Amino acid sequence: MLVLSLFDGIGTARLALERAGLAVEKYYSSEIDKYASAVTRYHYPDTIELGDITLITKEMLPEKIDLIIGGSPCTNLSCSGDRKGLKGEQSKLFFEFVRLVKEIRPKYFILENVASMKKEWQEIMSNELFGIKPVMINAALVSAQQRKRLFWVGKLNDKGEYEQVEIKQPEDRHIYLKDILESGIGVKASNYAKNISEPIDKSLCLMSRDYKGFGHQCMNGVIEREKSQTILATIYKENTKSMVKRNKTGLIVIDKPKSCAMRGRYQKDNSIKQNVEVRKDDKTNSLTTVQKDSLILQRGEIRKLTPLECERLQSLDDNWTKYGKLDGKEIEISNTQRYKQCGNGFNCEVVKEILYQVFDKER
Repeated sequence: MLVLSLFDGIGTARLALERAGLAVEKYYSSEIDKYASAVTRYHYPDTIELGDITLITKEMLPEKIDLIIGGSPCTNLSCSGDRKGLKGEQSKLFFEFVRLVKEIRPKYFILENVASMKKEWQEIMSNELFGIKPVMINAALVSAQQRKRLFWVGKLNDKGEYEQVEIKQPEDRHIYLKDILESGIGVKASNYAKNISEPIDKSLCLMSRDYKGFGHQCMNGVIEREKSQTILATIYKENTKSMVKRNKTGLIVIDKPKSCAMRGRYQKDNSIKQNVEVRKDDKTNSLTTVQKDSLILQRGEIRKLTPLECERLQSLDDNWTKYGKLDGKEIEISNTQRYKQCGNGFNCEVVKEILYQVFDKER
């Protein structure tokens, strides 16, 4: 199989092809991040690198390409971005993906992007991609991460037209936060802890309420210990391993590891306050390049995810992003770059499940 991977990142598409049992004869890639390319080069030194997508032409690919795959930048499309949509500097690169599909006419194409985009942008993308509608797949089905993404999957039919490939949802593997945590890692309090109410018995007090139905619990620094005696809560005492009851202002205590995030929320006076919001479903938030979006709450303290934990959330092999090859030398990738690479990528097992269906492979 001949593959062109656009916005290739750290070679996740090739790893997914490998896991799906699809033999790759040649793998062309387009990527401008030198550290991401270094990781791909380390694992797959035979990668044919084409560089900037805007400079790629059909003539650079003399052979018939079987698959074009990639996740165009969601920077301007995401609800957490600037919402410039497909007019934004990064997200408009989607049109380069379309250009190359139209010029090269591969047998199949797979495009990934964020599910939180406005409906109007989604419709434009579908129209550009021959009327093919996306399927939304949440990586939570195959990993411990809540990560909803859209996938446009098309194939060239006998009439020379692209038609939709129907993709079914993967089976739920029931993987949770506890399954991906790095064993033996010390829990260190971070600067985020200053936004949390004072811990009781080294456990954590949270406001027991959903934030707008998103499955989060929210806590903020205005709640103080022994402040009010109106609402009953349950406090976990580590020293006795027992449950005792104490009156607090709508508080509950969570001891087992949970995923949380720092969020700026408007107050009644229109000021913005940074709150700690905790998930209740034993999954993590979607990985981004902003570390405060995905944190770990453990025994009353908050820490960052480790690079290895991020890799596991993206269904990568352990330490996939740890090493790279740059200027002919093997290098160790900094944690900063590792976090960035994981946040920018797509989930390997989700793509593998799609490839199984596109190429009718048996599991």
